[in-house]
Amino acid sequence: MNYIRRDYNKKVGEILGYKKEDLIGKKFTESGILSEKGKMIAYKNFIKRMFGFNIKPYEIEIIKKNGGIIVGEINASPVKDGKRIIGDMVIVRDITERKKTEEALHSKEILLKNVIDSSPDLIFVKDTKIRVLICNKAYASAAGKTPEEMIGKTDIENGWKSELVHGNPAKGIRGFENDDKAALKGNFVHNPNDPANVGNKTLIFDNNKLPLYDDKHKIVGVLGLAR
Repeated sequence: MNYIRRDYNKKVGEILGYKKEDLIGKKFTESGILSEKGKMIAYKNFIKRMFGFNIKPYEIEIIKKNGGIIVGEINASPVKDGKRIIGDMVIVRDITERKKTEEALHSKEILLKNVIDSSPDLIFVKDTKIRVLICNKAYASAAGKTPEEMIGKTDIENGWKSELVHGNPAKGIRGFENDDKAALKGNFVHNPNDPANVGNKTLIFDNNKLPLYDDKHKIVGVLGLAR
């Protein structure tokens, strides 16, 4: 199976710094444009395409002439002569900056998670349908769960007792959902006597809830902190 470069557009030279004689007529495993890991990934996907398999776009590190590295998103499709596959057409999109942004956001997410997990207070965020979006370990532990098990679920689904969620005026219980709904209307809600079942006990929490806004000042959720 032949995998020699036949041609490329001028952007390859502009972005990567190679001349045509550096690449044309050479196998991609020989030109130094890919790392050993990159060669394996590219060759594996090339062979699959040559045998007619559809390959989803994939990412690969590409080595520039000056030694720098970019991250390329590879979209490739076989070139056919009738029904016979005779080659491969590859489109490479430079996604280096996007990957840097994604990595920076991921680092911030990890930092935020570490910050809220370090708090002994119960911290949580719910969406407009009152489902948990984010919570710390203390909040999940109070329900006997992990944070991952809480995400996307309502308070009832997460095991909180019905009268504590929906309220019981006769017992002076306002209810988690009533306070959540008040916060979702734009109010700061303070409940200094908020009972919650933790294990086999009912504990009393000082609970604060406030609305969360997006960049257009639209309410998208509620932030809660209970002590």
